[in-house]
Order: sequence, then C-alpha cells, then structure tokens
Amino acid sequence: MTETTGPRVRLIVECSYWLVAVVFFVYLFIYFWTSEGGPTLLAMTLVPVTYVLFVLNGLRENDFYPALPPWTNYVIAAIYIGLALAVAAYMHTEYYEIGTERGRGKVAGEQIEFEHRVTNVYRREGGQWKMVHHHTDVSPAMVEVLRRLQAA
Repeated sequence: MTETTGPRVRLIVECSYWLVAVVFFVYLFIYFWTSEGGPTLLAMTLVPVTYVLFVLNGLRENDFYPALPPWTNYVIAAIYIGLALAVAAYMHTEYYEIGTERGRGKVAGEQIEFEHRVTNVYRREGGQWKMVHHHTDVSPAMVEVLRRLQAA
C-alpha cells in the first residue's frame, strides 16, 4: 500500500489475523486428535480459512495490492474474505465430487471391464452426508458390447 494506515486499523487487522490463525490451529489439532469429519471435511473447512489468512497477512505486511490506496485494499480484502467464508459455509452443507469409477461386470453374458466418469452431489442432512445425486457417463466398453449385440 502506498501510504500508512492508522494504528487502530492495523490493530484490527493484526488481531483478526491471529484470531483466525488460532482458530485454524485449534480446528486442526481437534481433527488430528479425533479425525472427526474425515479428510474431505478438513479440506473443505481449512482451504477457505487458509485463504483468509493469506489475505489478512497481505494486509499486515502492506503487500496485498501495494499500488492501491489502503482503503481500496481493505474493501477488496473484505470482499475476498466474505466470499471465502461463504464458500466454507456452503461446502459444509453441499458439495460436488467428480471422479472415475472402475469395475467389472457381465453384460449379455460377456465379461467386461469398465471405466466411466461420475459426478456425485452430497448434502449434509441431520449431521450426516447423504448422496442426493449420482450421474455416470456411458462406459465405452459397455457401448462396444451393445453395438456388437445390435449387429448380431
């Protein structure tokens, strides 16, 4: 930032940074102690919090957007932090998983191995994650078997 900010604002940024850092540490400590929620919930919680720490540290060290005036940096930082917290809150209620499923099966008496892309949507209901949607692309191996069956 091109000019210095008042001591009160600097104190607020400094205290906010350390408060978020302590919350980050405590959450991580509890996770390592209990493994509660699993690694996906850990990542969904702490990635946005890490981004908040990054933004606050940029403000602390006056290198967030150094060419802009301080008040602009604070407005931009507030927007970034608000968006990160909104993402964290949303990811605690619903998230999407994209992956690949592999398997073996019989189609029309023929043994095939398949691999297809999937999208799963999970929603947190009553403290439990529930799959509310599952989509699978058609497997090329299955398409080949069906093509041969149609030709026969």
